[in-house]
Amino acid sequence: MVGSGTVEAEDYRPVTLDDERRERRLAAGLSEVPLLAIVSGRLGFDPEARVFSDPEHRPMVITGPDAEPAKLALLGDSADVVFLDEVTPTRILERLGAAGIILCEGGPTLVGQLVAVVIFHHVKRATAARWLDQRISGTSPGVRREVLPTRLVIRTSCGPHENQHRR
Repeated sequence: MVGSGTVEAEDYRPVTLDDERRERRLAAGLSEVPLLAIVSGRLGFDPEARVFSDPEHRPMVITGPDAEPAKLALLGDSADVVFLDEVTPTRILERLGAAGIILCEGGPTLVGQLVAVVIFHHVKRATAARWLDQRISGTSPGVRREVLPTRLVIRTSCGPHENQHRR
């Protein structure tokens, strides 16, 4: 998953993998290549960008009520469009939850919003668990703590000089 600004700034291409990686994914019960999900509330990107050039591996575009209708029409068959009632991290994660693992490559706005939601969720869950622990014995039948079915991996980088800044 990536924000549309990052797709444009870094001139993303369609997802491609070598034969060995494709075979490993298929053997693991996954699709041949991972799905690229582009988040854009307004569709403020070029619908003819390189990322939309491979009809075999169309990206998913997640958008909502603020999407520019003309750009939505221009996407045509070059992307699988998911229209959400509101483009929020919670709604996006709900939609992508079946993926099991979501890799978020950015940009900074999307990552910041996702981190805020994940932290809030964990704080809320931990607080509820402590409250329940004070009121219910841990051995009570039928009492389970909530486990999210999706792992969110947030990847950040500083661009081509990323390794120079590590110590």
